[in-house]
Amino acid sequence: MAAALFSSSQTTTGLLFGVAAFLIWSLGDSCTRLAGQADIPAIQIVVLSSLMAMGLCAIATTGQQGGLKRLWPKSLKLQFVYGLISIVASLANMTAFKHLPLPTVYCAFFASPLLTAAYGFLFLGEPLSKKEAVLIGLGFIGTLIALNPFQSTFEDVPVYLYGILALLPITFTAGILFLRVLGQTDTVESLTFFQLMVRSAFLAPWLAFHWKPMEAIHYAEVLGMGLMMGLGNMLMTIGLKKIPSTVMSPVAYSQLFIGALLGFLIWQEIPNEATIAGSVLIITTGLAGARIAAQREKQLACC
Repeated sequence: MAAALFSSSQTTTGLLFGVAAFLIWSLGDSCTRLAGQADIPAIQIVVLSSLMAMGLCAIATTGQQGGLKRLWPKSLKLQFVYGLISIVASLANMTAFKHLPLPTVYCAFFASPLLTAAYGFLFLGEPLSKKEAVLIGLGFIGTLIALNPFQSTFEDVPVYLYGILALLPITFTAGILFLRVLGQTDTVESLTFFQLMVRSAFLAPWLAFHWKPMEAIHYAEVLGMGLMMGLGNMLMTIGLKKIPSTVMSPVAYSQLFIGALLGFLIWQEIPNEATIAGSVLIITTGLAGARIAAQREKQLACC
């Protein structure tokens, strides 16, 4: 009974950290889009926000045992690969948020929980029942409905953005899986700091030839993006230390509502019928899958 109670409490705590992470990421995404609309190069925004997030990580180690040594990874090779993935993810995010409404981009992200469950089963040995496999298929159909290329949202969108949208769930899922594995050995601060350092090291040389002057408001937007990104990454890492990625992944659906609200308040955007219909199907299947996973975790805790 005590083990089951502990497991339930730990699951709740992990989910709360996940909700907080996605809320903060959504606010950071709004800063990303605001900065992108100022015609600032995507790489410039990514590098500056990464440097600011690194500073946040360094501050977070103040007063902790080990100090700045907590920023250096134990699993160097895996963290380096994680950093390379983050380069692709950050540039894809920046490009998508610059050209598309927040709810539309989040619909692409909605494939992430489906991929997380599938990849968790294939690579991490996390359980996946036949019911969950069917739900993954239905969720994918919902994603196709939500991102219907014939809807008016996409009439004037360049073809390459379809590829960008496809990269979003792939890179996000890969990042979640790496966090799930590395979170068992490396510190929360190193998992955020090192991937940002790799990202900045690879992209910073580009700024020497393509730097574009920025106004004070743009620095504020990039600062907000960096702080939200760093804090969100740390919260998600803490959450994934407590619960499996299959249980955490459906929390991503909260971004649709947050994104729709921010899109309406800032840009007066309203999701169309296809986006709403697809989102309902995705969320329904995702929550059903999360319930199955939670029941399985509860049964394992009782044994």
